[in-house]
Parts: sequence; structure tokens; C-alpha cells
Amino acid sequence: MMAFISMRKSHLSIAFLIPVASFVAKADSPGDREFFESRIRPVLAEHCYECHNSVNKDKGDLALDYRDGLLDGGASGPGVVPGHPDKSLLMQVIRHQLKDAKMPKGGP
Repeated sequence: MMAFISMRKSHLSIAFLIPVASFVAKADSPGDREFFESRIRPVLAEHCYECHNSVNKDKGDLALDYRDGLLDGGASGPGVVPGHPDKSLLMQVIRHQLKDAKMPKGGP
């Protein structure tokens, strides 16, 4: 059962972060913005914005509610490395690959 949950988390995180990394790497086209607003922002809003937003960056000085916040990251470095999802801190945190940073708190 745990292997299934772990595999599900990995697939969910890969499916989530690759479009994020692609989005922040590209120029803002209307299609890119629409994709981000309809597919990425809702996930970030549901699981991340409470602690990681531009008004309240108390958690790691990280704001995920705007493009530069994703790129700049926070106290631990850039959140997303465009074109390199496995090097992206956001991916590592979602995959629970970092001992002290497993997100979302209390979630999948």
C-alpha cells in the first residue's frame, strides 16, 4: 500500500511540476497564462498559498502566487529551475526528497 501511495505522489508531483517549470521558462503568451491560471494556480492555491504567498512569506520567504516568486524561490534558493524539474526545489519538496522540507504539510 505504501509503495502505491509513494508512486502516486511521484506521478502527481511530476505531472504538476513539469508544466510549472515549462511555464516559467517560456515567454508569457496568452495560451501559457491560460494554462497556468486553469491548471497550475488552482493546485498552488489549494496546497501552497496559505503559507507561501506574496503577502505572507513567513514560511521560508517563499511566494508561489506569482511567476517571479516561483523562479526566485525563497530562503533555500530558486523554487523552479526551468528545463530541469529534477533540480527544482519545488519538485524535491513535493517528492519528499528533502529531510526537513516535505510539502504540502499534512497532505499528499
